[in-house]
Amino acid sequence: MPPVPEDDREKVKNRNKLQVLTVLFIRKGGGILKKYIIPTTIILGILLLWGCSAREYTTTVTTGNPTAQEILKMNSEADIFQWGGTIYQTNIDWVDELILTEGDLVGTIEYNSSNPIDFKNATANILPIGTEIYQAKERNDVLIAKYGDELKYYYQLVEG
Repeated sequence: MPPVPEDDREKVKNRNKLQVLTVLFIRKGGGILKKYIIPTTIILGILLLWGCSAREYTTTVTTGNPTAQEILKMNSEADIFQWGGTIYQTNIDWVDELILTEGDLVGTIEYNSSNPIDFKNATANILPIGTEIYQAKERNDVLIAKYGDELKYYYQLVEG
C-alpha cells in the first residue's frame, strides 16, 4: 500500500478503517473502482427500479351463476342439467336428506349431452331424454327429476 500523504491523514483521522481504505483506494489508483463502480451502480439501480415497479396485471372477474363447463371441470362425474339458464346438480348430501314433494310439472329433459359447451335449457348430461322435471313444493331452489319410479333432487347452483 502506498504511503499516505500527511494532509490526507488529517482528513480521515476520525473515520473508521473501512472509510479510510475506501478514500485512499479511490484517490490512489482506484482506476478499477472508478471504471466499474458507476456502471455497476447504474445496473443495480435499474434492477431495483424494475423489480419494485408497479406491474399492471389484468384480471378478469366474472360474476354470475356457474356454467356446465365450470361444474364439469371441477367434477367430471357431476350429474347436472340446465333449466331456465341455471345449472342444477344432484348428489348433494344435505339436499338428498330433505323430504320434498312434487309440485307443478315444469317440463321435461329434451337434450342429452356429455359436452358442456353444448348445454342449453332442458339439457342433461346423465338424465335420459323425457325425464319429467317438477318444482319442489317446499323449496324454490330444488327441482325434482322423475323417471320411472326414481326421484332425484337437483339443487340450483347460483353465485353467492
